[in-house]
Amino acid sequence: MPHDPLLCADVTFYPVGHGLFMTADFIFHYFHNMSYSMIFDCGSRSMKYLEDCIRSYTNKHTPNGKIDLLVISHFHMDHVNGLPYLLSRVKVDTVILPYIHPIERLLIAAIQPPMPPWYYLFMASPAAFLVSMGVRNSYFLGEGRGEGAPPDFPRGPPSPRDIPPEEFEPKIEWYGVSEGPPENLHPLDEEDCKKLTNTWNVNINFIRAEGHAIYGHAFMHHLAFTPFVKSVDQSRLEQFCNCLKENGVIRDPYNIRSQDLVNALRDREKLERIRECYRENVSRHLNLTSLAFGVTTAWLIEGGESVMVLRPPSKWLKEILPWGLIIIWNRHMYWPVHKRLPFYILSTGDLRLDIHNVRQEFIKRYISIVPAILAKKNSSLPIIFQAPHHGSTRGFNETAENEFKNWLHGEIFASVVSCGHSDEVSALNVLKRISLNAEICHQRSLPVHITIHVYD
Repeated sequence: MPHDPLLCADVTFYPVGHGLFMTADFIFHYFHNMSYSMIFDCGSRSMKYLEDCIRSYTNKHTPNGKIDLLVISHFHMDHVNGLPYLLSRVKVDTVILPYIHPIERLLIAAIQPPMPPWYYLFMASPAAFLVSMGVRNSYFLGEGRGEGAPPDFPRGPPSPRDIPPEEFEPKIEWYGVSEGPPENLHPLDEEDCKKLTNTWNVNINFIRAEGHAIYGHAFMHHLAFTPFVKSVDQSRLEQFCNCLKENGVIRDPYNIRSQDLVNALRDREKLERIRECYRENVSRHLNLTSLAFGVTTAWLIEGGESVMVLRPPSKWLKEILPWGLIIIWNRHMYWPVHKRLPFYILSTGDLRLDIHNVRQEFIKRYISIVPAILAKKNSSLPIIFQAPHHGSTRGFNETAENEFKNWLHGEIFASVVSCGHSDEVSALNVLKRISLNAEICHQRSLPVHITIHVYD
């Protein structure tokens, strides 16, 4: 094994309490040591913890004051309420987030605790908010159709050919995506985004969560992204919408504008009517629109090794920090790689994997990669899996466990699971029984770092 790796990835789960702030920083040693930084969600019920973690990350990892990609899984406050603070400290080039219909945005905003004005402006027009904070590229992803074609990964990392990276303009390109916007795209959202694009010279796209996206320079592909979006049950949303009309909250859902959303959320009487319609027509066990996001290399290793190094807080922290739970079996894990992907990072946000049809579609989406081109038969799976905290114990039952086992072909699920909500997480309990190499469940421990080194 050579001294210098092809690629290094540093994945960190920050202890923000009830919420999620997860980062991934890549260095492509094979390509002039170019770097790429990503953030998955940015929210917490504790702004103090969150702001401390944002400062810690940006001070250390963003010397140029830039984040390449921000992924937002859904619009609950405990996953987005750090956006103003983050975007005031660093420039974010690209944001990928689920497309959520205005009526569902109204529903989500109404069931949150009291929020500052910026949140209601964000919910009224996410695109306008992001543009106002300096984001140049936004991709709104709607629900896709099936698993899509698996990525056609070349073997080995691309050769730099002695060309400095400054001569290329790195970008994200989408492959295997159906033509046309998401089926539930509201025409006024589309109209508003066209105005923003023309006025501010920004890039705003509405895309179905199908196929995959590639980050790279022209013929040099570095990372592959596989998104999955599960939308809210449209029949439930329609019932909710009809209730809003009957109670005079909105007049015409097909002609609802951003200002209408803001006005409704600022009117206490209307806000209570919205919540009443939610209680009557939308179950709290329903999956609201959410985005899962997979990340790996855009190339296969011809022959080499992946090394995953865990740098969690010490076990003794459990003795002095009763609200933190850390369980570590292995600190170093090694995987021989031959014509396979070297690792996979899968963030689920708060996707309701306890609901059978959601779980089935999720597995169908990722089965072409995990374990198909991640590991060979009888080998372990080097996955960093961020488990959702939503879900009932009843939903994560024996059936769910068998479905996960069938998905992974009963092989050892060598992964790291982090949940930043509580130590009683149903999804974690299921995955634990499939034999994890490490489980990390924390709220206020020290940050948990997982470093991946890929060698040829």
